[in-house]
Amino acid sequence: MNEVPPIIVGASKAKKFFLLVIVFVFAAIIAGVVAFKYLLSIPDKSLIQADEGFKKAKITIDPEELRAWALAEIVKRQPVANDIEGNGIPNSEIPNYIKNLYSDFPEDAAVVKESGDSYVRIFWGGGFFHWVMEVGDTNFSEPFNSSNPEYPYNFEWVKGIYYTREANRKFQ
Repeated sequence: MNEVPPIIVGASKAKKFFLLVIVFVFAAIIAGVVAFKYLLSIPDKSLIQADEGFKKAKITIDPEELRAWALAEIVKRQPVANDIEGNGIPNSEIPNYIKNLYSDFPEDAAVVKESGDSYVRIFWGGGFFHWVMEVGDTNFSEPFNSSNPEYPYNFEWVKGIYYTREANRKFQ
């Protein structure tokens, strides 16, 4: 019963190799998580373009001229209560100063009535990213932190005119 266990040649090398593989996999996972977090912190090109368009609007458009157009559309299209889809506004009836904010024309514009407020909602973008301008009278207001997880922040230009976009980041 005094037997000595047999010596298996290469067993030590197999353990070292297995340990090395585990360390490598663990390091790769950590590197992947760090890289993913880094990539999430870089603003997307579409987000930057959307924010730049809103900045351009604030510099080049008279908000009261924009509001006058929006209020005329509200009167013309008479929205129905709680109609979040709204009555569409043809692109041909959207002022050029709105159409020229971005390289693409607005995807959609409509007169909307929601929670008693009537306003014009203008959409840009497509696919996985949209940005929106909402224009109403001076009593129309949107909270900064919205309850909509797709559009979490509303940015006020002037009372009754807001900008929002599908991004969980504050304004650039």
